[in-house]
Amino acid sequence: VPMDLLDRESTRAAARAALAAFGRIDRLVNNAIYQGPGVLDALLTLDLAHVDRVLLGNVTHQLLIVQEVLPQMLARRSGAIVNLVSAAGMSDPPPGSGAWGFAYGASKAALIRMAGVLAAEHAGAGVSFFNLEPGLVLTESMREQGLTEALVEQVGGGAPPEVPAAVIAWLATSPDAAKWHAKTLHAQRLCKELGLVAGWPAA
Repeated sequence: VPMDLLDRESTRAAARAALAAFGRIDRLVNNAIYQGPGVLDALLTLDLAHVDRVLLGNVTHQLLIVQEVLPQMLARRSGAIVNLVSAAGMSDPPPGSGAWGFAYGASKAALIRMAGVLAAEHAGAGVSFFNLEPGLVLTESMREQGLTEALVEQVGGGAPPEVPAAVIAWLATSPDAAKWHAKTLHAQRLCKELGLVAGWPAA
């Protein structure tokens, strides 16, 4: 199902198409983000139109998807929402690194607030809300752009996509995940602790 995160009707239609096809949604993972002008720009030169786009793609339309999907979870008293957040929303970039700019960090900081607010508004409703900070994930796209080594040097660490994916699967299926309700968990740390991906990290 195609979805344009910068287009409100496209985003709403994608959520409704999924509900129509399956009749219910048990787990919502807000993983898609906006990638474009403004994400890395310095604050003093940041175009406000770019800020609007970053917030629209990283916060506003995630909220829209939740508004479309959550009511049927509440009606069934079951389900979970996982928001993929970022260290950029919790900390400052290394000086001179350009690792992230204000607009991106602000958008991820805003998204971090969603799980706790939802948990407060729907306490005891049977639905779980999580923030998942995946850490530096080494993707094919990053490798094609030649970003992998530079980011590992700046940020440190790094893991394959299977690591946050395994943690999301654990959140979706394990009763032990309840202790993380309304909280932020770090995917790489938890994956290592629970041994969710065989052979990672390498000895």
